[in-house]
Amino acid sequence: MNDAPDPMDQPDDPTDDPILAAAGDRLRSRSHAISPERVQLAVHRRRSRRLAGALGAAVLVIAVLGVVAVRRGPDGGADLA
Repeated sequence: MNDAPDPMDQPDDPTDDPILAAAGDRLRSRSHAISPERVQLAVHRRRSRRLAGALGAAVLVIAVLGVVAVRRGPDGGADLA
């Protein structure tokens, strides 16, 4: 007993399925084209958010290091320069 599908029973062109063709037509009719400008704008916004987050973290690290340096003062024995 062979459960494999017989290649002779398969249609020659798999795109001839009317149910899939109708579903594809419905999806295409509901979808909206995305312009390259909108894609570029989204990329720039995401990069700007990442850059702002990285800059904010860098400022925070510098502020913490400054506070630590000020608290140690000149008598701390450790020179930063």
